[in-house]
Amino acid sequence: MILHMLQEIASLAVAVFLILPSQGQDLPKKEPAVTVWVVAAGGQDGPVHVIGLARPQKLTRYPSVRLRNSSPLSTKDIWIETIISGRDGRVALITYHVSKARSPGGRVIPAHDDGWIQEPGLQSSSLVLFARELRSNCLRVTVVVAKVDFADGSSWNSDQGQASPNYPDREDCGTPCKGSTATQAELEKLARAEYDKTSAEQEAHDPSEARAYFFICSLVPDSSGLVAMCPY
Repeated sequence: MILHMLQEIASLAVAVFLILPSQGQDLPKKEPAVTVWVVAAGGQDGPVHVIGLARPQKLTRYPSVRLRNSSPLSTKDIWIETIISGRDGRVALITYHVSKARSPGGRVIPAHDDGWIQEPGLQSSSLVLFARELRSNCLRVTVVVAKVDFADGSSWNSDQGQASPNYPDREDCGTPCKGSTATQAELEKLARAEYDKTSAEQEAHDPSEARAYFFICSLVPDSSGLVAMCPY
């Protein structure tokens, strides 16, 4: 009886040993990743300013920006400025996006009212590629109004006294950046970006309004180098 029990214990130990990976065996490696954090700028005092953001709906890849028109005039056109920076928090790039031709639905907001506009320049596949240029696996994109044309023919731009947005610093980039694992060498191989239609985040993302949101793109190899697979 005792001998039989010892034989069963020995057999079980052998089975466990076979299931566990050996000391020299490589565990599955997680794909390197880049995080992009999109934030509505604070400290804006222009006649039109950003008050909210939303990820794209499933039928469009264009994120939306909610704007508040505090002026007594209806807007005719609005330019959105994106300030992209890496982990060190320094402003690295300022991009202006052509408005009417690239923004479905137009950019007219009545006086003293709020409105949503779609912003093609905030597509994940466009933003993530700056990770290579800035040598950073986590990017912060600050969204602010750069220029407004009003219905009466007058204009306003950010050089006319708007307070500087709250630019990121090292602490700001801390929490969302925890999932950023791409190395400098991997960022140098980043060649292009695509949408990952199988991503769980693609199906589960919340399109409701927020002051900020972030997304993570995995870097996968192909013949051109590394491709950023983004959720939307």
